[in-house]
Amino acid sequence: MAQIIEIDCRRCGTVTNDLDGPTMTGFNPRCLGCGTSTFVSRTELFDTDPPDLDSDSDQAWPLRTSRISEIAGICDNCGGTFSENAPIRCEQCRSRDVSTRSIGSAC
Repeated sequence: MAQIIEIDCRRCGTVTNDLDGPTMTGFNPRCLGCGTSTFVSRTELFDTDPPDLDSDSDQAWPLRTSRISEIAGICDNCGGTFSENAPIRCEQCRSRDVSTRSIGSAC
């Protein structure tokens, strides 16, 4: 389950909220370059399965999730790539010097 997090920038003082982690409907990878989030739906993962993939195999889900970055594409803001492991950044100044706290959960 995704967490709704409050992001407090130590550099510029901006406070924002964002989702961190997957939801029931998809994934929220962030750009490795600037921290912008995007959304990749579970439907997109299933719709792009290779034709020979056995959807019941132990390898099916890891193969799907390994394609999240590819499906997310290139960041419109900076040309970077998306990753579920990208650091959280300030929405305003893009600094990684932020503190976060969970303020709720999202389905």
